[in-house]
Amino acid sequence: MLVGPPGTGKSTLVRKIADDIAENPQAYNLEAPHDLFTVTADESWTTRELVGGDSIDRNNELKFAPGHVLQAIMQDKWLFLEEANRADLDRIFGGLLSWLSGQRNVVVGRLNPTGNTEIVLDWSGKPESVAPEDWDPDSYDGEDQITFAAGDDWRLIGTYNSLDAHRVFKLGLALGRRFAQVPIPAPTVDRFSSLVEKVLSDPEWSDADRASLGKALVGIYQAHMSSSAAVLGPALFLELAKYVKIALSVNPLANRTELLAEGYLATFGTWLSRMDVDDRTFIGQELTDEALLGGQWEWVDRQVSNFG
Repeated sequence: MLVGPPGTGKSTLVRKIADDIAENPQAYNLEAPHDLFTVTADESWTTRELVGGDSIDRNNELKFAPGHVLQAIMQDKWLFLEEANRADLDRIFGGLLSWLSGQRNVVVGRLNPTGNTEIVLDWSGKPESVAPEDWDPDSYDGEDQITFAAGDDWRLIGTYNSLDAHRVFKLGLALGRRFAQVPIPAPTVDRFSSLVEKVLSDPEWSDADRASLGKALVGIYQAHMSSSAAVLGPALFLELAKYVKIALSVNPLANRTELLAEGYLATFGTWLSRMDVDDRTFIGQELTDEALLGGQWEWVDRQVSNFG
């Protein structure tokens, strides 16, 4: 579970690791590459979405339908849960808790509510996963057990938005210890400054804009880093440069500070609206610096209420 604020590149890092493994699985002590089965968690999820459960089939009868975990195993892909704490995983993991601890033959459902055919999660004991290739519930009525066995190479990977941890769902202790939790923090101000220099190295920027915008972006980032309630990853701040660049291509004479304020509101308005008033006031005091948003902060602050 990669844990950190938005914009730190958690999802990008997962995909980069998958690409690296594809090039040389043995370097990661794996037998073969594995594609990602990617889903974004949602607060409406139940065990049915994650593992599987009763669903209406084409004959209008209740039959078991595989959830994301079983679908990933069927395709021998790694399950990648983006924004994992958007779902109440402690409530919906069910039998996965026992299975992830290594337990064999964990029953996660039945083929139909009145039948005896069990849907079972197991481990294959070899690198690749073993499962029914073509899921057709009507084909299994006579069997006592339908097994989805994940390979030893199989992985469940998630990203966890630490900034929203107090607003959405947390991982309980039992579930949390099933994952290796890897912090992906926001980079230091110095590291962010080097990223800004790289972004603004495009020759389309004038020297004056490069200097003023670079100072502003670093200053805005530093202001956010000064409050634990406002720490965000660099990707969001670098979007401001893109916003200003596009706006200047339409109107080269536009006021740069106004453009920066517009881009800041469009990018951070949702986060600002959910911050405590004291935290937002603190950030505002930092951003009223004339080299940053100056008097435009008051306009930004007035607009935040529109973000609900």
